[in-house]
Amino acid sequence: MASSSDPHRETQRDTLRLTDPPVELRVRARDLGRPGESPLDVIAAAEAGEVFVETSVVFDIGTAVVLEVSSPSGGAAIRLQAEVHQIVLARGESGSHKTPRTQTRGIALRVRAEDTAPHAALVALLRTTHRQEASTVEALVPVAR
Repeated sequence: MASSSDPHRETQRDTLRLTDPPVELRVRARDLGRPGESPLDVIAAAEAGEVFVETSVVFDIGTAVVLEVSSPSGGAAIRLQAEVHQIVLARGESGSHKTPRTQTRGIALRVRAEDTAPHAALVALLRTTHRQEASTVEALVPVAR
């Protein structure tokens, strides 16, 4: 019986992962971030090179991803090279007997360091989106008389 910690097999798996074509993910700017995370936290994470995407699809750590983020104003989408560096799981129930199960809640992506221009464009887009949402909320709040 082969050991599960065979270094040759680990190297083989890493090599295959690096040579696979990147997965393409398309999301809207307003859908980035962890559930319950404030827009300022989303911006801070993006500035640090991390983007969270909610998904039920299972990815391996290290999977290459091309992230395409669309602008709410309809401008050109921003395309970033990234890789999966964290998988966030959620506990849930399924079936008629409410069997506990673990499901993927989302993935944290690390933006590749060489993608500086798209990374800066993403941060600027998130800041603009946050300002637009904040001004819309302020416009909807009734003024006390």
